[in-house]
Amino acid sequence: MKKLRQHSRTSLFMMELIIAILFLALCSAATIRLFSSAYIGRVKARQLNRIQDLVTNVGETMEIWSGDPDEFTELFPEGSVKDDSCRFYYDKTFSSCSAEDAFYQMIIYPEHSTGKRGGLLSFTDMAGRSLYSQQILYPVAQRRGEPDE
Repeated sequence: MKKLRQHSRTSLFMMELIIAILFLALCSAATIRLFSSAYIGRVKARQLNRIQDLVTNVGETMEIWSGDPDEFTELFPEGSVKDDSCRFYYDKTFSSCSAEDAFYQMIIYPEHSTGKRGGLLSFTDMAGRSLYSQQILYPVAQRRGEPDE
């Protein structure tokens, strides 16, 4: 007669425990990935909301703007004029700062011609990656009898 081997109950319990820990590790890895992508999405949404607020403020000001970059810096003193464009620098929290401490920059390329005025607003990070870009143009009404520019 052959002798039957009898497995101890502790080794069976140990295998069950290892399988449960493995399952828990797989579930927690998926959960961590889900939460990290949600966090990245939230940060990106906050960034775009703040950019939208800044672009809206500037866009509303461009409606009464003549197109001269120097005049625009009178309205927004934190800006600077460089190469016929207005530049505004912001830190990580989107507060105005100097160019050396900047994390983001908004550049306004003015456009003023017969019948329209406005410009291109470009929001980039300091590495040069474009985050947002918007062309804003307003029609210029001419009075009767005024010559075209």
